[in-house]
Amino acid sequence: MKLEIERQMENCSAANGDRIDPVAQALRRLYLRVQLCPCQFDARWKETGCVQCQGDKEMIEEAWSVSEPHAN
Repeated sequence: MKLEIERQMENCSAANGDRIDPVAQALRRLYLRVQLCPCQFDARWKETGCVQCQGDKEMIEEAWSVSEPHAN
């Protein structure tokens, strides 16, 4: 996952211009659930996460990019 997207998942600040739309909020909630997966607390999986978490992070990143409003 791109570091900028991960930063916005973990440290959302509307005052700093981070997205607060419903899609962004839903993706943040999914991201937080991934962070609570038991694999995140297991040294064997800490770097990559389990297969489910890998897929969820890929889906979060893709959905974030596709739903991002474009400046006119």
